Amino acid sequence: MHICKLSDYFEITSSKRVFKSEWTQDGIPFYRAREIVKISKNEKFKDPIFISNNHYQEVAKKYGVPKIGDLLVTGVGTLGISLIIENEKPFYFKDGNIRIAVGRAGNVIGGGDWAKDRIIPDIIRSLNNNEVLKIRSPKATRPWQHVLEPLSGYLTLAYNLSLSESIHGQAFNFGPPPRSDYNVEQVLSELKKYFQNLKWDIEENKNFQESQLLKLDCSKAKQILNWESSMSFKETIQFTSDWYNRFMENSSSMKQFSIDQIKHYSQFKEIRNKK
Repeated sequence: MHICKLSDYFEITSSKRVFKSEWTQDGIPFYRAREIVKISKNEKFKDPIFISNNHYQEVAKKYGVPKIGDLLVTGVGTLGISLIIENEKPFYFKDGNIRIAVGRAGNVIGGGDWAKDRIIPDIIRSLNNNEVLKIRSPKATRPWQHVLEPLSGYLTLAYNLSLSESIHGQAFNFGPPPRSDYNVEQVLSELKKYFQNLKWDIEENKNFQESQLLKLDCSKAKQILNWESSMSFKETIQFTSDWYNRFMENSSSMKQFSIDQIKHYSQFKEIRNKK
């Protein structure tokens, strides 16, 4: 797997700070996030703002200005709205002081997942319908992890990104330790402890191409962010099973049960991080 920085493919910049006292009644249009959102939707806006032509020429010479093909992304207000520059009409824009990083997770499982062709939701549907689950790749090995693990990683990444520009444009993997990869059959065997009616048949399809081994190198997250997963494989399966068992018993209580699981996870993650 190839890991890259956004900065390897794009030049990521922001604008020079323009203070309110530097706004003018006419001149070169100056757009804030709210104006960029309007323009992206082809909507008109009231009370346009300008900077002087001299000011524009100064920042253009020293720092550069938007040109055709550039992509603006709002970093304040309404976040993440993009605008591709398609003409040469001069304008300048408010700096967003935006920092970007990429987070990637392994095979995520956990309560609340009902997607099609995913192993846990398929298991629950087979149980509800009293059906035998069909498994096509029992030996396929994946970096299984509970959904709360990568979420904690993303929050850690966002926090560190707010503190330091050094990780701006970088990518991080969030997953279990290298020796914590289990195959589909091992997942089913562990789940069987919590769902005694679970039954499955192996139905291998030679025409279906699927990677037998997927792994994530998360050493960078440990080294730079001091992040590592906290849940063992058995805890991951138990957490997931507990959620779905509770759902099948009393689906109306899932909000509080989910909050309780988050609190439980946060508590033992904090304890384990101190060790």
